[in-house]
Amino acid sequence: MQDQPVRSKPFLYFFLVLPYDINIGLVSVALPFVLVREGFSVATAASVVAVGLAVNLWRFAGAPLVDLTLSLRRWYSLGLGVSSVSLLLLGLLALRWLRGRPMLVRQEAEFI
Repeated sequence: MQDQPVRSKPFLYFFLVLPYDINIGLVSVALPFVLVREGFSVATAASVVAVGLAVNLWRFAGAPLVDLTLSLRRWYSLGLGVSSVSLLLLGLLALRWLRGRPMLVRQEAEFI
């Protein structure tokens, strides 16, 4: 008897794509609304939307690179490592920023 390959359910891909869709909604709907409301011109808001949506072009162009180069486990490990280093650097940057600030700013930052 031959083993059938395990397949994932298409509904599970919804959770993988959801962060991208939230980003698109924020950039194309909420951000221009707030910008125009705060006094920016419609052309400026449209430029911000264009730059924000241009990221999708890179995602489309980079998909074959992702599919053809590394295995799923290596991409996951690479993403985990880059995310961890980014968070560590962000934390160190915040500590460096707080070092030269007065105590009041430090207390507000600790409250947040």
